[in-house]
Amino acid sequence: HQRLYNFYDKIIQDTVLDKDVLDLLISRCILRIEDREEIEQYPRLSDRNKCILDLLIQRPEDSYRVLLEVLKETSSCSEDLLECMESQQLSHYEADSNS
Repeated sequence: HQRLYNFYDKIIQDTVLDKDVLDLLISRCILRIEDREEIEQYPRLSDRNKCILDLLIQRPEDSYRVLLEVLKETSSCSEDLLECMESQQLSHYEADSNS
């Protein structure tokens, strides 16, 4: 989950996670319907984003990869951020394959 921390603040400030992204994360069983209730109790978008990221970090699945896939499918974050996240994922896979 270290890769998620690398972009934590930028995602919180510059992305909309609480609509389409949240729906897709729930449909892929990364987050639960009950998580939505917890997320939606926060009035500010940045707080909802933080809650979503914190929940993703707690999940055992490769939440970074799934989040990246979902962000690509929606128009909820900048292309620059997506490119940075993709390069981080590629370097992670290269490190894994070399070990």
